[in-house]
Amino acid sequence: MIYTVGEIVLDIITRNFDDMRAKPGGAMLNTAITLGRLGLPVNHISYLSVDQNGRLILDFLSENNVGANYIYLSDQIRTNLAFAHLDSDFKAHYTFYKDDLSDYSLLKFPNLRKGDVILYGSSFAINQKVQGVLMSFLKRAKDAGALLIYDPNFRVSYRSKLNELMPTIDKAIQMAHIVKASDEDMKYMFNVEDPDEAWQVISQKGAKVLVLTRGREGAVQYSMQGSTRVNGCAIQSVSTIGAGDTFTAGMISRLTEDDINHIVNDEPINDWLSVLKVANEFAAQVCLSYENYLSWDYIKSQK
Repeated sequence: MIYTVGEIVLDIITRNFDDMRAKPGGAMLNTAITLGRLGLPVNHISYLSVDQNGRLILDFLSENNVGANYIYLSDQIRTNLAFAHLDSDFKAHYTFYKDDLSDYSLLKFPNLRKGDVILYGSSFAINQKVQGVLMSFLKRAKDAGALLIYDPNFRVSYRSKLNELMPTIDKAIQMAHIVKASDEDMKYMFNVEDPDEAWQVISQKGAKVLVLTRGREGAVQYSMQGSTRVNGCAIQSVSTIGAGDTFTAGMISRLTEDDINHIVNDEPINDWLSVLKVANEFAAQVCLSYENYLSWDYIKSQK
């Protein structure tokens, strides 16, 4: 089973007032939707309003094969909104409007077993109010033999609180078997732009594997056994929203049960190159549309 843990938002995507659309979003949720469309067993762990937008999102998750058994529903909050304005390079600049739960101990978490995959990250993983229950869950997952993947998805707007957030970021990295980060994450969090230096930082903080996405430059994977690189795909982007999240879905979809157990046991896996190639192709496909996830049409074309 795959569990994604993170905020749920309604993305309002706009270039101007005549070009606006809404999509369920949140970095970890975007990953879950692609995994669900691929037919993989995935549940999302989060909270959600029972207002009209929240109910539409629940229906969307059901239509896309994403389990919602561990989404806490509340009538005390409103659906979180993320306004994503696309610039001339089709990159999104965000403004968030969010409601917090009054008590994060209300969140529901599953029992775990060896071979499960846990993906966590974004603003949810650095929310101080959720730290107690989240870290307790991650520790149980690690003790059970699950594979833990951390995606910081660190926004430039968080930089003003970086000193305050760094201890929490360090804990999230230390818990992970794989840190999947973008070059922007590494720049904003650690002021590092060189991929080799990024690996030095992440490995010193306790993670065993770094998968670093670099936009048009492709991606690179590091571990103590060496590194693997793939080139970027030459495409004409429409929107980059969800590209990194769908890369993560591609990576997870290609990791076999043996791969998962090897990574948990700090052993090399056979073919990072094929994992990165599929993940890179998935990310490129998302950039060709306004969807935050791999399209049904693409998935059907691959069968």
